[in-house]
Amino acid sequence: MRTLEDSTLLLLVIAVSLIFAWILWPFFNAVLWATVLAIVFAPLYRRTPIIFITAVLDEQIRNHCNTLVHVGLGIARPKSMPQNTGHTALVPTLDPAPLLKERRL
Repeated sequence: MRTLEDSTLLLLVIAVSLIFAWILWPFFNAVLWATVLAIVFAPLYRRTPIIFITAVLDEQIRNHCNTLVHVGLGIARPKSMPQNTGHTALVPTLDPAPLLKERRL
């Protein structure tokens, strides 16, 4: 015979599992295709040397970080951002003086 604690735990696990399935139901197709693609390409991934994978990922991560830093500091602009046409709202300012003056007033 099960104790009250065992029955409560089982009921709680079933309830949480059903709620989790209800939340993930809209994403069923994406999860299904991700699983199928992972199964199909797993042998290719296993045969690819780890050194090659880490070298490619390291270079991609380094490039993305450099881009984020340069755009964030205003050193470079993405191609989608227009050149300075006199509208300063498009170009982030590095000078905090105008902001400080507005706060003092």
